[in-house]
Amino acid sequence: MAVRIEIGIDTVKPELLAPFWADALGYTVGDMDRAGTYLDLVPPDPSSPGVYLQRVPEPKTVKNRLHLDLLTAQPDETITRLILLGATPLGGALSGSEGGWWQVMTDPEGNEFCVCRADQGPAGRLTSGCRDGCAMLKRYREALRPRDRGGRSSVG
Repeated sequence: MAVRIEIGIDTVKPELLAPFWADALGYTVGDMDRAGTYLDLVPPDPSSPGVYLQRVPEPKTVKNRLHLDLLTAQPDETITRLILLGATPLGGALSGSEGGWWQVMTDPEGNEFCVCRADQGPAGRLTSGCRDGCAMLKRYREALRPRDRGGRSSVG
């Protein structure tokens, strides 16, 4: 079963936040729906995830439970560009045990996202420099596997 990803960003004022995210993602600002609730961002490529901004009555008050990682081979330039658009870095850049490097930032309304250093992979595709979380998840899954009496994993 195929699933298409669409990303919704809550905001008090979609029309003010849309230019930030359009520029950050390389999308263009699309149309607002008739009710004035949803504002679409149009991707440069139809295979890219759909992104829309959703008007909500309340401002952001707590940490996001889900965030976007923006992968780039030029993280310093990207961070500078996003700061000029209204983003704010949160603390200093971070690096992980698996070689990842990222900077946590917020958009103009305080929604967190990360700018991650990425390398050029096969077919010109960017590969994440923020893979430490995946490596930790792999180790965690391995630790949860059933073990035989000798301590070996009993699952293939």
